Amino acid sequence: MADGLKERETLYKLMISQLRYDGFEAIASTLAKVVNIISACPPMARLHQVVNLGLQAEAEGVKPEPAVIPGLTSSVEMSRGIDLEYEPEDHGTSPPAAMYETYYVTAHKAPCRTAGFSQNGRLIATGSVDASIKVLDVERMVAKNTMPQTQDQGAGTNLENHPVIRTLYDHNEEVTALEFHPTALVLASGSKDCTVKLFDISKPSVKKAYRAIQEAEVVTSMSFHPTGDFIIVGTEHPTIRLYDTNTGSVLCRQTLGISYRTYKYGEIFSIS
Repeated sequence: MADGLKERETLYKLMISQLRYDGFEAIASTLAKVVNIISACPPMARLHQVVNLGLQAEAEGVKPEPAVIPGLTSSVEMSRGIDLEYEPEDHGTSPPAAMYETYYVTAHKAPCRTAGFSQNGRLIATGSVDASIKVLDVERMVAKNTMPQTQDQGAGTNLENHPVIRTLYDHNEEVTALEFHPTALVLASGSKDCTVKLFDISKPSVKKAYRAIQEAEVVTSMSFHPTGDFIIVGTEHPTIRLYDTNTGSVLCRQTLGISYRTYKYGEIFSIS
């Protein structure tokens, strides 16, 4: 009896998750209350997948077997040959399309061109063509996704629970690169305005950078030293520069060799 109740509870959870995945949040919340499901049921299409597998197995199980009549059926199996009207069920060995779940959606005023996680995976930064940067809390995004709709609406204006914890404005053109400091709450950003900006995101009211580094060309890539004391910057110029993050001064520069300069017209696309 206990196993039956547990299986039925699993079924209800799959139904609630499927309804949320399909966008029926109100129906999912009502069902959760009626069947007394307290645990979180994030959106997923697991029920749809299980039903499809069951229908497929059921269809394969009722295929008629060829009748064998003694004396009339040949003992030698005839070759099927090529049937031009036959369409095989297996259309190839390519894997099925990947499934994904949307946990949280936010938007810039223009396309988002770059994004990155912090070292501990707790924060995400996104950069846009509109020159803005958003910093989001991963735990808050997940919590907001599993929150019932009525509670979500009530907490919509509560800044303490809002996933977007910082919005930064200090570039004049598109943000092209983002990099979190490995040990401190500092975010580095590069832009088409040929600057690298360092933001202290530990301050709730921060909007502007506390340090700016002027480059000669559009910034395309950046990478911090493991200590966080240095940052190397790549641009559309073949010269890469290493900076002291504490002072903003350039420590050294290196121009790539001729074999590299002729590739992609000398632009540096990625460094690490």
